[in-house]
Amino acid sequence: MNTSAEHENRVHTSPEKPFSFYGCKIPDLFSDVPLHWHSEYEISCIRDGQGIFRIDDAEYEAAAGDIILIQPNIVHSIRTPAGGYIIYDTIVFNRDLLGSAVQTRACSRYITPSSSGILRLNARISKTDKGYKDLHSCACSAAAHAANDSALDDIILKSRLLEFIYLMIFNGHYSGVSAESGASSLKPALEYIRSHLHESIDIRTLAQQCHLSESRFMSVFRRITGQTAIEYINRLRIREACYLLRTTDNDILDIAYSCGYRNLSNFNRHFRKIISLSPREYRQKDVKM
Repeated sequence: MNTSAEHENRVHTSPEKPFSFYGCKIPDLFSDVPLHWHSEYEISCIRDGQGIFRIDDAEYEAAAGDIILIQPNIVHSIRTPAGGYIIYDTIVFNRDLLGSAVQTRACSRYITPSSSGILRLNARISKTDKGYKDLHSCACSAAAHAANDSALDDIILKSRLLEFIYLMIFNGHYSGVSAESGASSLKPALEYIRSHLHESIDIRTLAQQCHLSESRFMSVFRRITGQTAIEYINRLRIREACYLLRTTDNDILDIAYSCGYRNLSNFNRHFRKIISLSPREYRQKDVKM
């Protein structure tokens, strides 16, 4: 399993089952969801706590009852306020579940433009927004049927997702397409990081991927992610190390090397800074859990 982010490699859907359901909590095994994107839609229903969703160039504070919608290929991340937590249910689904393969007038006018980003749907729906009650009921129903994970529930799930898109448009929660965002402009660098995570990565190379000067790249990266590119790379490497510590009996030194660190003390220092435990303490804690 590749636990790095960017253009996400995780397989969320298949022709037989074009969606996945996740019950999520932050912090749990990880303290955040780093910047990434994927080709599916994503709807999250916040059940408890608070979270900060970075979606393209905007940040949204979400609390219990809010709904977060992320359209295909939109760069996004999730974190919590200092000392906080968030619990949420997420459905990730392929655009084909909405029937976009057959270009009916509804698909041509609404579904395909929504999938391609020509029609931008609002990213957050809160209690004060128009049509909230129906949208929240629809999203929660979709999540429940997705969690049930049966062929019969798939029928209702598809209808609920179509209803959700309908309610978003009917209540005016959309706008036209926007110009390429700063977040999207980082995609080449994020792809490079994903492909070379276990190798030495320098700022000059990352800036070249985006056709930016080093200073401009560093400025844009910090503005979008809230951290430097090197900090971001270390967080991805430590996330992968956490996965290996939980799922293998590999020696800690071997894990450090496999995650791109050539110095054990450097690995230990970054691990403790990000996780607040040593690698050995993290592994022992996970075993006890």
